[in-house]
Amino acid sequence: MKLTYKKLSRIFKSLSDETRLKVVALLIKRKRLCECDIVKALGITQTKASRHLRYLLNAGLVTDLRAGRWVHYKIDLDRSESTRLLKVISSYLQGRELKKIEEKLDEWLRKKEISSFSCPASPEVKKFHKLNLKNLKSGRK
Repeated sequence: MKLTYKKLSRIFKSLSDETRLKVVALLIKRKRLCECDIVKALGITQTKASRHLRYLLNAGLVTDLRAGRWVHYKIDLDRSESTRLLKVISSYLQGRELKKIEEKLDEWLRKKEISSFSCPASPEVKKFHKLNLKNLKSGRK
C-alpha cells in the first residue's frame, strides 16, 4: 500500500522528536511495552510519555492494547502501512544510546517482576526479558 503525502507528512512529523524516536526504537526492539515501561526506560514523566505515545498513535505508527487499567503499545511491523519506512529507520536507531535505554528498561523489568505495585509485563516482554537474562548469565549479549 502506498502512503499519501498527507500520511507521510504526519509520520515524519511524529518522528521529528528525539523522545518519539527512542519510543519507536524501543517498541521495534521489544515488540510491546506498557506505558510505565517507557516512562522508566526513558526517564520521563507519565504525562510526557502519554503525550508522545498519543502523537505516535495518531500518526498510525503504534497501536494501543488495553490490559485492565494498563495500556500497552506496540508497532506491528507486519501490518503497518509504513512498515518499510519503520524498518529503514530502525536500522539507524541502534547503538550505544539505545543499549543504555535498554539497560534501564531491563533493570526496571527486573524490579517490576517482584513488585505488586506496577502493571504486569506483557507475555512478549516477559519472554524477551527471560531470554535476555539467560544470555547475560551465560556471558552472551
